[in-house]
Amino acid sequence: IHDEGGNIVHINVSISIVGESREHCVVMGGLRMNGKKEDDVNVSNLTLRDSKGNGVYGVYNGASMHLDNVSVENSEYCGVSVSGSQRNTMKNCNVSHSKRSGLLVHDGLMTVSGNATTIHHNGTDGYSLGIANKSFKKCKA
Repeated sequence: IHDEGGNIVHINVSISIVGESREHCVVMGGLRMNGKKEDDVNVSNLTLRDSKGNGVYGVYNGASMHLDNVSVENSEYCGVSVSGSQRNTMKNCNVSHSKRSGLLVHDGLMTVSGNATTIHHNGTDGYSLGIANKSFKKCKA
């Protein structure tokens, strides 16, 4: 367990963050992808839990995010939020129990794939703009 106290870790460069597994690598907090729009942030095999903001947030014209086998749980805002970037991917991810939307895409693109991908039990405070309580296999949102 890596305890950020629910705070957001700002990522300003292209980087790959690889955990051992969702069960054995847990970050208590969230990630914010800043950087340049040509940058890529790869995150795999871990759980992000109890973020005080969005679980994962791609800022407008910031780096693209590529999530693989990531679980995002109990976020104060949205589980995963994308704004303005077009090259984002989620594969075999779980997004659940966010107070707002599970997945929110604004003026951008998130390609969602993988038979193990689930987005469920979000919008727990009744406020939702994106995919809140949908469960699906493959689509573009």
